Amino acid sequence: MNIYKAAKLITLKYKIKGLAESGLKTNRLIKLTTGKKRDGHWTMKRIIGEEARYNLIAYGLLRGINYKLIEPTTSQAKLSQFDFGYLAQICQRHCMHSDMHKFSPVNLKKIMVNK
Repeated sequence: MNIYKAAKLITLKYKIKGLAESGLKTNRLIKLTTGKKRDGHWTMKRIIGEEARYNLIAYGLLRGINYKLIEPTTSQAKLSQFDFGYLAQICQRHCMHSDMHKFSPVNLKKIMVNK
């Protein structure tokens, strides 16, 4: 796969930074609340974390990093629940038009499951 320079991935990089900041703010809210409100904040934190995971994986793959290095301890069971279509959308949004086929859900699944 093509290795994209960091400058071409600047929007993805800043999206990841924004998600990290949102996660920190949500963490502060979790510490300040109790009960159902706290449960709601935990749900938000999990959603932010999942979104960050997909974007971080996409960033790494677009940079040419082997998936085994991105998530070395992920189990096959966890990958069976993975949304390769969503990951493909993120990658295709940030890759060159000529490389869009390389980041199809089928190709990403081959790359990640056969690590």
